[in-house]
Amino acid sequence: MKKLFSAAGYILFFAFILAIDFLSKQWALKTLYKEVILNNYFSCELVINRGISWGIFHHAQQPFFIALSIAISLLVVLLIGYTVFRFIKGRAIYAELLVIAGATGNLIDRALYNGVVDFIFIHIGTFNSPVFNVADAAIIVGVACMLAVIHD
Repeated sequence: MKKLFSAAGYILFFAFILAIDFLSKQWALKTLYKEVILNNYFSCELVINRGISWGIFHHAQQPFFIALSIAISLLVVLLIGYTVFRFIKGRAIYAELLVIAGATGNLIDRALYNGVVDFIFIHIGTFNSPVFNVADAAIIVGVACMLAVIHD
C-alpha cells in the first residue's frame, strides 16, 4: 500500500488534533463557570478528571495520580514505537496518531492542571455520557479505527 502521507503530513495531522484539543480546553477553562446548555442533546460542564475515561480511577491521592500518569505515559511510548514501525512498513497511521495526540493532550493537562480538563456532555433521553473532551473523542475514534483494521 502506498504511503498516504509523508512524515511531515503526519506531523501536521498530529499537531492539528493536539491544537484543537488544547484550544477547546482553554476555551472551557476561561468560559465555563457553570453548565451551559447548548440544546436538548449537548451541554458543556467543566470537570477536572484525575482518573481515566469515564472517571475510572478518579482518585484524590497524589501518589496514585502520579502512578496512573506514568503508566499512561509508558503506554503512549509503546504506541509511538508501534506507530513508527507501521510508518516504516508503509502503513497508514492516522488512527494511531489520533490516539497518541489525544493521550498527549490529556497528559499535558495532567501536568498543567493536576487532572484532565473535560467539558463535553451528551444527553439523549435517559442516556447521559460521561463528561469528555476532544482528546477523549480522538482516542475513541482512533482505537475504533485501529480495531477495524487489525488485520492490516
